[in-house]
Amino acid sequence: MLAMIHLDWKASTTIRELPRDKWEDLRQGVRQLNLPEWKEADEKAPYFHLSEEILVDLATHGGCLTRNGVRFEITHFEHAYRTRGTDERGDEHHLHVHVPDQSLLSISEVEQIPNADLWDVQRRLDDGWHILAVCPPNGTMKPDFIMGRSRRAEA
Repeated sequence: MLAMIHLDWKASTTIRELPRDKWEDLRQGVRQLNLPEWKEADEKAPYFHLSEEILVDLATHGGCLTRNGVRFEITHFEHAYRTRGTDERGDEHHLHVHVPDQSLLSISEVEQIPNADLWDVQRRLDDGWHILAVCPPNGTMKPDFIMGRSRRAEA
């Protein structure tokens, strides 16, 4: 999941104190930090300027930051909206809305195919249907498919 993160001065200090191998791991793992290469001749970590907010993928970059002891604060999720006062304490919550692409909005016909045979699914794909979901029920070999398509204009 994409998110904007904030790195404060403590993060800068943590990065500056990293040993050479962890510096290189962070430099390669989170290229958005723009960390310079640590030359063999240099005893101390090279100078760098840490921007306060960067866009990262939490699944990959977040793990690299955490693995190297760099703490960060998530300031904004991509496609997420902050709401206030949604509970009795007035705590803030994030609402995630994701629309993968515009073609999903054009689907006007939906069909469920229980116990789907792959040949039947292929025929529907050839007829312009798209797979929206595959639902494997317990104890059966064949999953249910939810398929959708745009209705064709009447000729």
